[in-house]
Amino acid sequence: GHPVDDNSRDAVEIYNLKTSPEAFLTTWMDRFEQAISDPDQIALMPGFLKFLNHLRQTDCLLGIASSTSKPRMQKTLQNGLLPRLEAPLDEVFGALLSGSDVTQTKPHPEIYMLAAERLGVSPETCCVFEDSQAGVQSGKAAGMTVFAVPNFFTAHQDHTEADHILSNLTEAIEKV
Repeated sequence: GHPVDDNSRDAVEIYNLKTSPEAFLTTWMDRFEQAISDPDQIALMPGFLKFLNHLRQTDCLLGIASSTSKPRMQKTLQNGLLPRLEAPLDEVFGALLSGSDVTQTKPHPEIYMLAAERLGVSPETCCVFEDSQAGVQSGKAAGMTVFAVPNFFTAHQDHTEADHILSNLTEAIEKV
């Protein structure tokens, strides 16, 4: 939920690593790029496809608002999500936004405000599904209803600002 540059500096400092934040970032991103190039290495959140199919049957307008850069988001979606969908991404999602599309990243609400604008809806009618604290804060600051769905990497973060905290996306089917 935070820029990887910040996370790299934090990792080097917190864990007292014997490397520079820049070197750590380069190694981390090289490994990440390798992983997202292999569709078998990209796991969807538990319950994601079932929840997505539920939303599509209810004619909800859908968007993706990710803090990651556009090239990295496109590669992840191309290799991780597209092979599992029955339609092109732009037919499923009316807004596909990345950190490259905004001047301020999460926890600032800009990306969610832009997503609502692109979908042609008011922010207060939107629901956000987030795994990170910064994402929860971003959605709340945009005036949206926020569902936190923490994962292994974000479970330690504070998600209490969310309207609902779920253990997986299958639980969301009953709420939306």
